[in-house]
Amino acid sequence: MHKCVFGIIFAALALPLALAAQTNNGFAGTWKLNVDKSKIESGGGAKAETVTIAADGKVNVEEVTNDGQTVAWSYAAVPGQEVTITGMGDNATVIETRPDDRTIEHVWKIAGANEHGKGVLSDDGKVMIYTITGTNAKGEKVQSEEYFEKQ
Repeated sequence: MHKCVFGIIFAALALPLALAAQTNNGFAGTWKLNVDKSKIESGGGAKAETVTIAADGKVNVEEVTNDGQTVAWSYAAVPGQEVTITGMGDNATVIETRPDDRTIEHVWKIAGANEHGKGVLSDDGKVMIYTITGTNAKGEKVQSEEYFEKQ
């Protein structure tokens, strides 16, 4: 009986802490790509990009590609699980992990591309540097460092 009471108290305390961790998400908010400060070494890159991350893990992206096309896509992150990306065609998926409060990592599989991304927040939480490595759908090497500013 004593263990049961302890379990109930622990569960009652753990849920609010888990919810607080979700809402205390330094990545939550709207981020705009600063193209001038970004370093696109290979594989293209966007002319403009806005990423909106909700506290619950929902991610919406609006971008203008190098060839001038406007693209909008989204996904609902479930840490450590592969989820479908809406708006990127068939079989587009991402796996998101957060090793710590200031780091977010992705495995992107889109139209034959296999890319890895890693975002790191600045100490003040106003800048995120997002690096991407891997291969695009054409099998070409992709490497970039994107500079995002919180709005």
